[in-house]
Amino acid sequence: MARRLKLLVQLSTLAVAGAAALSACGGEGEGEGAEGEGSEGAKSSLSAPSAEGEGGGGSGGEGEGATASATDATDKPAYLSRLMMLHGHLKAGTALYAAGESSQAAVHMKHPHDELYMTLAPMMKAWGARDISPELNDLAQRVEGGMPVAGVEEAFASLRGAAARAAQASKPVLKETLLAAALTLRQAAAEYEEGVQDGAVVNPKEYQDAYGFIAVVVETLGGVEGADEAEKTAVAVAREQAALALAVAPTVAPPAKPEGKASTIYAAATRIELAALGLD
Repeated sequence: MARRLKLLVQLSTLAVAGAAALSACGGEGEGEGAEGEGSEGAKSSLSAPSAEGEGGGGSGGEGEGATASATDATDKPAYLSRLMMLHGHLKAGTALYAAGESSQAAVHMKHPHDELYMTLAPMMKAWGARDISPELNDLAQRVEGGMPVAGVEEAFASLRGAAARAAQASKPVLKETLLAAALTLRQAAAEYEEGVQDGAVVNPKEYQDAYGFIAVVVETLGGVEGADEAEKTAVAVAREQAALALAVAPTVAPPAKPEGKASTIYAAATRIELAALGLD
């Protein structure tokens, strides 16, 4: 009961802080739990996995193309988040391939292996996880070779299973999984900011990354359960917030005129983080 009360108090505190941020920004609300456009108050206090961000500085960064630091290698939420982002890239790529967008799909297949996996490899070794590069290579080769969609989806399913086993090798507790989800959503928001500006899609790939990251968070949260009342409450909060984030980028194909805002995704990340911290 004490843990549940702590969680509720923290969520109430967030609501007050969010209202203050909205007032300061003068942003128009987007509905339940909405943030004003561009509200910095919606951004999570979690730091995305360190290293230079995709597309330049200031975006939060996936740590792609950089070497994981010793701290990162043993930072379990950061490790789990990188696995989610790897999975998200490939989920987006597989969806694009199934939609007949093979050239766009190939970009999403090549990118994780060449850059993101470089930072994951030492982290996987630190947690005793098996190397999943064979599954990555197999999926990329099937896409590059123009194999039937069924063959690509089969390879993706194999990769998804390998990534799940790599995550389980670190023996995460619920709090760590929720913190990883918050990190991943924060990066999704940064990708969305790069891909959608002034109500128009300016970089489809970044939008697609955002979709993939959020979709994997939703999928991951759908597979976790709480062991007690406090954990069940935290899971419910996390699932609700992830669903709100997915509504911003609901499909791999960006809409002609996207109406969602990155601040909604940032807010979801913050609320999931608080739900996780309430489990101390």
